[in-house]
Amino acid sequence: MRRTITSLIVAAAIVAAACGGKSTTPTAPSNSGAGASTSPTSPAGPAVPTGATVMGRVQSAAQGATIGVAGTSTTAALDTSGGFNLPVAPGDVQLRVNSAGSSATVGITAVQPAQTVEVVITMNGSSARIDSEVRHGGSEAEAENEVNGVVDTVPPTTPALTFKIGSKIVVTTASTVFRDGPTNTFADIKIGVTIEAKGSLSGDTLTATSVEIKAAAGAPPAPGPNPNPNPNPAPREGELKGSVSGLTGTASSFTFTVNGTTVKGNSSTVFKDGTFASLKNGVQVEVKGTQNTDGSLQAQTIELDENEVENEAEIKGVVAGLTGTASSFTFTVNGTTVKGNSATVFSGNNGDVSDHGGGGSSTATFADLKNGANVEVKGTRNTDGSVQAQQIQIEEANENENEPGEAEVEGTLGAVTGTCPAISSTVNGTKFTASASTRFDSPCSSFASGNKVEVDGTRNTDGSIKATRLRKK
Repeated sequence: MRRTITSLIVAAAIVAAACGGKSTTPTAPSNSGAGASTSPTSPAGPAVPTGATVMGRVQSAAQGATIGVAGTSTTAALDTSGGFNLPVAPGDVQLRVNSAGSSATVGITAVQPAQTVEVVITMNGSSARIDSEVRHGGSEAEAENEVNGVVDTVPPTTPALTFKIGSKIVVTTASTVFRDGPTNTFADIKIGVTIEAKGSLSGDTLTATSVEIKAAAGAPPAPGPNPNPNPNPAPREGELKGSVSGLTGTASSFTFTVNGTTVKGNSSTVFKDGTFASLKNGVQVEVKGTQNTDGSLQAQTIELDENEVENEAEIKGVVAGLTGTASSFTFTVNGTTVKGNSATVFSGNNGDVSDHGGGGSSTATFADLKNGANVEVKGTRNTDGSVQAQQIQIEEANENENEPGEAEVEGTLGAVTGTCPAISSTVNGTKFTASASTRFDSPCSSFASGNKVEVDGTRNTDGSIKATRLRKK
């Protein structure tokens, strides 16, 4: 009996030691598993998303156009309204739009993890620009929304202390902070100025907590309160991608513009994938250099897109402003001038072709080329930006997207003439007229030059549009 009691005491001692000396009274089981540390630990949470999204709309793109992330296999077809949605990696993103045989690239900088960037891109031949940029969310806690872009509407067209960037309305208040200059105020916001606004977004309206007025490309930074300014700051580096326009000069001294920024070059400029002789209006380039005090970019290297050096061009759209004869004629398609002559070949939808002197069994000749006709033009880009037509395919009316006579165009409103409601203007080179029977989605008097608009109506024989509806974008 004594041996049994002793064994029980020893067993109890062993159990007590295993329990850290605590009472042997039964307790509820611990949530920690065997061998778990007694120090409190935070449970592992879900992985933080690192991907980002770029979405939005491309204006003036042809049917069947696509958009993708340059240097990757990520691509998407634009929907019927030009809309798209692309997953992207955080960082700087280059988007490439392919439309009607033309290709254009635009850049979006510093995309944050888990951020959604909403952009409106306008395509014009082989060049493109971002009209507005809105950012939602991001990896930073409670990230503010952002609207970036070029101001296109200011008071009195907009209410006081309010301006527009594309379709986005930015409202400032007495508490809005203006940056990039110690004396900047709302009065410094003018049409054409580049803005980065941050705040809270509701629909298309951003109530701004801060507005940064961006210096033009190459302009020196505004003086700040730095007590020890560097008297010899290093030159600011710059980079541009886009289509060449306005090229003038020689290899030893030349200038051109890319997306509205002047580029200057000289005999020290290094060319890649081409030479100065390959530099022509309409060619896609990537320019790297330093920014001059006048806002221009001094080119150190110019890389030509090897796919654009041959300067081929292809555009689709509606003929407008046709003038001339079979031996020498011009017209416009989506604002781009097309030139043709006796060497231009015509074809119909079945591919049959004929020169101007044709006749016979050909399905298309110069006589079939009329204002309002849908055409596909293939040729080469001239130095003045026009297209020298080598072949023109004329589409039959039953292949048009819309019913015969229906027309739709959207873009930037040109100079407005007339008295409401009988006004007229142009959108992307296409003239339209409105009347008392036109439906205005905003007051007629509010439509001003520079507004983004959509015009619906019927096509006249001269290529212009008789507007049945006019609305702001």
